[in-house]
Amino acid sequence: MLTEYLFQAAFLLSLSVSSVDLVHAQIHISEGKSLPELGLKQDNVRINGCAIQCRVTTEDPARGFQPDTGRIEFHECVGMSLTASPFIPHGILA
Repeated sequence: MLTEYLFQAAFLLSLSVSSVDLVHAQIHISEGKSLPELGLKQDNVRINGCAIQCRVTTEDPARGFQPDTGRIEFHECVGMSLTASPFIPHGILA
């Protein structure tokens, strides 16, 4: 599960700054194609901007930092190309 999550994060970040579709590349590599055949030589990859990804989790220190539930008091995404989980409504104040 963690590997899948990390790949999802890497996929979105790499796609946003380099236009390299890792899923597409992974499928073609599994079919036997090489990175150069896919145009993925290091010299061909251009970085355009930067990307940051974060994840909010809750833990209970009284229970040895076991996962816990919580409530998001305020959430707002502002700026260019920001995405958030569809389960967190924009600008919610509880």
